[in-house]
Amino acid sequence: MEHHFNSFTPEAMRGLGEQLAADFRQRLDFINQTRSHTAALLDTFRHQHRAAERQRRQQAARATNARTLFAKDLKSSVHSLLGSFQLRQQEVAANLREMAGELQSARQAWRERTRARRRD
Repeated sequence: MEHHFNSFTPEAMRGLGEQLAADFRQRLDFINQTRSHTAALLDTFRHQHRAAERQRRQQAARATNARTLFAKDLKSSVHSLLGSFQLRQQEVAANLREMAGELQSARQAWRERTRARRRD
């Protein structure tokens, strides 16, 4: 209210009414603008939040797929390595048996040779 009035004349009362109506419209416009601005901010937030959530889900799915693939490859590698170890173990065991057989043959040949010398 810009003007103070000193009397209750019809012009002063009309001016007061017009001023009150103008102030009311101004407050109403301010409230509507604030409401519109707040609604726009909330709408923008919702869109950004949905986009961020969608992106987070996609990244989580990619990370899960990567971990699953890594675990699968790791299991396959371990299985292959264990198979390779088993084959090597079987080869070493076969080599040891062969060496034991050769040692036995050499021992037997040595014994026969020493027996033959003793007889002579």
